[in-house]
Amino acid sequence: MIAASESLLAAARKGDKRSIARLLTIVENDEPGSADVLRALYPETGHARIVGVTGPPGGGKSTLVSRLAAEYGVTDRCLVASFSADFLRRLRECDADIASSFLFDHPVALPESGQRTPLFPPVDGIGPRRDLVAPPLLAQAAGAGLTVHPWTADNPEEIQRLLEYRVSSITTNVPDVALALRAQAGSTDPEVFAQEAPPSRAP
Repeated sequence: MIAASESLLAAARKGDKRSIARLLTIVENDEPGSADVLRALYPETGHARIVGVTGPPGGGKSTLVSRLAAEYGVTDRCLVASFSADFLRRLRECDADIASSFLFDHPVALPESGQRTPLFPPVDGIGPRRDLVAPPLLAQAAGAGLTVHPWTADNPEEIQRLLEYRVSSITTNVPDVALALRAQAGSTDPEVFAQEAPPSRAP
């Protein structure tokens, strides 16, 4: 293994984000030492909760996501979230059994129960930016039969507010804080997902 990769691996294991980013670049670009990096890290994998898939429109992302879910046997317990209504429509056509969530960072009109609108994709849930979650949105989502999965809540007061609203899941950069607050409430809901960065607008 290349010495630089060994030092990057050591730093990455300690949580250094720059080292993690550099290792990702080495593997993505198939640079010298990329196979060694993968061999070194593979035994430590298996605990991922969020998987990102990006690519150009029409690049086959929905097919890839469907096949990955089937290959890993998680079709019935994964949630695919995207800002792209077109991607979510294609995913539903590709595999209607995969739950999906429409991400948004501005107010949107939700469909009424049992009715789809041309601009709103056929999804099982919504992923509003954390500050958009309020009783009127929750009532609209419930009326439309949609689960609610806000992102990215890091402030303890904000996490507490979302827990009190009983959303379906919370995406956060501080999962230990969210899990502790959830435990204090004596609940096992909602699901808490760790995230290194806010969702990007890539579908």
